[in-house]
Amino acid sequence: MRWLLLTLLLLVDAAAAESASEASHWEHLSLDGRKVGHSELRLRSDGDQHYRDYRAELQLIDQEHSEQLQIELWEVESLDGVPIKLRWQISAGRRIEKVNAWLKDGQLRGVHQIGTRRQSFVLPAPAELVFGEGLALRVGELLSGQRQAVTIAWFQPARRVISRWQLSSRLLSLESSSDPDLVSLQARNLDDGREQVWQWHRRSRRLLTPMQIAGQAVGMKAVSRELALAANDPVDIVQDLTLSSPFRISERALGGRIRYLLQRRDGLPLGLPEGAEQQVVVRGKRSVVTVCAACSSQTQEPEPSESYRQATRWIESDERQIRRLAGRGARRDESRDRTMRRLVRLVQKQLGESVDYLGYASAAEAMEQRSGDCTEYALLLAALARSRQIPARVVAGIAYASRFTGGGPEFGPHMWVQVWDQGRWRSYDAGFGRFDAGHIVLAHGDGSPHAYAEVAALIRQLEIVDAGQLPELASTQQP
Repeated sequence: MRWLLLTLLLLVDAAAAESASEASHWEHLSLDGRKVGHSELRLRSDGDQHYRDYRAELQLIDQEHSEQLQIELWEVESLDGVPIKLRWQISAGRRIEKVNAWLKDGQLRGVHQIGTRRQSFVLPAPAELVFGEGLALRVGELLSGQRQAVTIAWFQPARRVISRWQLSSRLLSLESSSDPDLVSLQARNLDDGREQVWQWHRRSRRLLTPMQIAGQAVGMKAVSRELALAANDPVDIVQDLTLSSPFRISERALGGRIRYLLQRRDGLPLGLPEGAEQQVVVRGKRSVVTVCAACSSQTQEPEPSESYRQATRWIESDERQIRRLAGRGARRDESRDRTMRRLVRLVQKQLGESVDYLGYASAAEAMEQRSGDCTEYALLLAALARSRQIPARVVAGIAYASRFTGGGPEFGPHMWVQVWDQGRWRSYDAGFGRFDAGHIVLAHGDGSPHAYAEVAALIRQLEIVDAGQLPELASTQQP
């Protein structure tokens, strides 16, 4: 379930201590109150340059596999906060992603690498561009009252973009915080107008950038080196998102129609997607969801835009090796359903050599590595479909998983694909091998991890109140 391991807003940053030429800061990282890792920030000034080396390690359990997530950020700046270069790396399982970037001639130039795949990038570098030390100097002006607001440009290595922000001197108290050095700054994105609250640690002069895994915020607390390196108590993130089924669902029931009664534990509305396979009726704070894979339906769905046929960063349907794989075994005048079943088998054969639960690889990356879980199975299947000019989208939701886990009746997080066929979206699941009434769609998108950022948080709030098999419909009836 790689999409569950998204480290969101991964702008991991920290700034230098005020006077020391060399210092270290340690943090205890936790999920749901359990220690899952640590971070260390090493700061050093040498001559006319300032160096910052941040490393975070998290230990997680995914499908009974112990996994390591490592994040590294190394930055070099002048003593007055002018950016020079940086190196960023995230290691998740066997997947290693790197960014090397440097300032030259008013541009931020760099190389993005995943495995053996390398891509250069060039971004205009605004005069307000800062790294960690530059940010510390600007925030220092706010805290001292020298300025009421400052404008900065901020580079996000994970996305290779630079965004402009205005920071306000209006501070918000954090009464619930046990750290008196922690304050909050008002931050407004000058590109899109959205506002955020940035947490700033005064003593270490650094930004506490939020991380989120499986829909849950990672707790960060400054501690001694000894406490930071104490033994971890890793969390099984998939088991933590497993939902109990009201009853054990038979294979026959999965092949028919099932009606679910769902609600959020916090009482908020669900707002689930609808389509030919999934009908939703809202009753107060609950939603009645009817799922049927094989039923005929008169439900009219909007014609998909051309974007569902196009390649993206995560669904590289235009790459030669993907087009070649998609054409393997193709027959003339092949029906769309037959094409998709053939593509499902190709995905299973291509990625079936090994399972890698950590990280989030694109379709082409998964094909090269010949490994993945339901995320990569879905991305590669969508890429193969689009390469055959079949509109396709990736969906995230929950699926009845007891037949695969061998455990009790339960639903787990899952991803699969929908393609446009004869006026409706039809589902295909390369991970489980077939789509059935045990699948409930929570969101659909373009395959990027950001499109599913809220799904894990939704699963944490979701409750299956009841479920039941419905009689089969006559061909003239609608679900």
